[in-house]
Amino acid sequence: AKKFCKGIMAEMYSHTIHFVILNHQYEKTTMGIAKRKSTGGEWIELMPTLRLSVGVKQSEKLDDEVVAQITEVKAVKNDFGRKKNTEIRILLGYGIVLSPDEIDYALEHGILEQQGKKKISFMDKISWSNPRELFDLYKSHNKYLPILHAKIKKSMRDDLVATKERLKENFEE
Repeated sequence: AKKFCKGIMAEMYSHTIHFVILNHQYEKTTMGIAKRKSTGGEWIELMPTLRLSVGVKQSEKLDDEVVAQITEVKAVKNDFGRKKNTEIRILLGYGIVLSPDEIDYALEHGILEQQGKKKISFMDKISWSNPRELFDLYKSHNKYLPILHAKIKKSMRDDLVATKERLKENFEE
């Protein structure tokens, strides 16, 4: 869901986008008439649904000029998992960049290194001390940023799989 929202939000600056996600399928019917009934009325089987609310949470300024925004994605209805809110950072004129939450995650899991009080580095190839330097890395299309994104994504996926397996084991006991 986060990847989908990032893609949509990245396109919103150059295109007007209207989208609706419907994944409902009804029980097999004949001409719209349900075959099964219950005391509450017609029985309808609905497929899992995901409904999101997307809105700008805040803008980020450098030298009194808005250069990025934080967009909050809320899962209003999520039949696939929990309803955890997500923040996406969008660099105006570029697109999706690492959010503060993703940077914190990468620091906690050893993907990024904290060097000093503010300096953050990745594989001793790129480093930044403030948002301006991070944004400049994106604007110059630094070749190590896709590697950084891939490592964070893989680590998050591995965490999710491990959590799923742990829950499955607890459920089976």
